Amino acid sequence: MKILIATTRFPRKLGKPDSFTVFKLIEFLSPRHEIALITFYETKRELEDLASLKKICSEVHLIKRNKLKSLLSLFFNILNIKPFQVNYFKSNKFKKIAQHVYSDFKPDIGYAHLIRASEFIKELKLKKIIAYQISHILNYERLVKNKKFGLKKIFYSIELFLVKKYERSIVHYFSKMLFIGQVDYSTTFPQMQFLDKLFISPHGVDLEYFSRKRPIPRNKTIIFPASFSAETNREACEWFCLEIYPFLIKEVQDVKVIFAGRNPSNFLKNFAKQNQNILVTGYVKDIRIFYEEAAILFNPVRSCAGQQNKILTGMAMQIPVVSTFEANEAINAEHEKHILLSESNAPEKFAQNIIKLLNNDKLREEIGLKGYKFVKEKWSWEKHFKDLEENLLNKIF
Repeated sequence: MKILIATTRFPRKLGKPDSFTVFKLIEFLSPRHEIALITFYETKRELEDLASLKKICSEVHLIKRNKLKSLLSLFFNILNIKPFQVNYFKSNKFKKIAQHVYSDFKPDIGYAHLIRASEFIKELKLKKIIAYQISHILNYERLVKNKKFGLKKIFYSIELFLVKKYERSIVHYFSKMLFIGQVDYSTTFPQMQFLDKLFISPHGVDLEYFSRKRPIPRNKTIIFPASFSAETNREACEWFCLEIYPFLIKEVQDVKVIFAGRNPSNFLKNFAKQNQNILVTGYVKDIRIFYEEAAILFNPVRSCAGQQNKILTGMAMQIPVVSTFEANEAINAEHEKHILLSESNAPEKFAQNIIKLLNNDKLREEIGLKGYKFVKEKWSWEKHFKDLEENLLNKIF
């Protein structure tokens, strides 16, 4: 089968979630299918995985994306009533290449990864899949709810209004739609519309890559690994620092808190300067180094939709996880068995869950081991992609 994949972020082995998801999908499908990939890229560093992509794709078409042009595109198309993210990635060149690949490569199926890639292939006369992945409606509803009044709250409120119409109408152009979890689908389509087009397709975790080399340390180190350019993660950091951390430091004065990942906000960097227990790493080439140092992985994300992969990677490395209920929605780990959970409006409870684990070595090891067994059984990439291939791709064609 020939598959045309359109994505707005360059697929990488260890990129952001939407980036490595596409890479893993191509890697899984390529032994049995021909893949033509069309994607943007921004920097030369992104192209480190280009040679690997060319080995597993029949064709790779690259389009250099300029941030200034994207911002101008957003500005000049602001009145077309499409979401900001769709206008930001608008590209006539991408559409022309897609038409060219459609004519020459003759794909059997088109696959648009995320709604912002849907415009590039929606008019092509073939069976098409739109991978919503998350409900942006749910994502922006939670951002608006948790943001204090200001320009960001206004921006997210407008985007929420635009996304509600777009997410519920773009599906008409596609044969099938993918969501990470049932909550995302039911938020976007509360009346269970287009149920015949639905396929639930979660992410997985690379159990071979995220595997422990040393026993879990018995220390007071906790870690939040994330890309801090994402507003959901920035909001989570502010909630942790301002509302959770005071309860935590009161009970555990020698706790060490690591925020590991690229693009930390000025708020986070300034908070770390004022608190010697806080470490902000910035870009980390190999996150596993910090995973090996941590006794607990905490995930204070509240304004999320879809799936929080950091929970899965932590469990894969047998680290006990403390999280909000929202961040666990698509994963469905069991509270007090695989994970410890708290409500998003209960900072003291979140802190107490961390303290409970820090003060109990046996419980830490039990939660870590059960979490590991949980992801090993239910969350491998191979399991989910095999379901996708057998129950969707083969049937749609």
